[in-house]
Amino acid sequence: MRTVTRSDLLEKMDQWVTGKVSAVDVHSWAAVLHVTGNTEFDDWEGNREFSAAKEALAELYMLD
Repeated sequence: MRTVTRSDLLEKMDQWVTGKVSAVDVHSWAAVLHVTGNTEFDDWEGNREFSAAKEALAELYMLD
């Protein structure tokens, strides 16, 4: 199982903004993590009701 952190997302976004990766690369990365369901998040709030990292990953996945 892969743990995704807010730092992971910020790093990927920084790579995108600086042109190191494309939007297609970001979408592919997010798709692998989002679709497999084999992903955990380290920032659950309110008794595992909300994870900003999970929500951000879902938005990146929808970048199609």
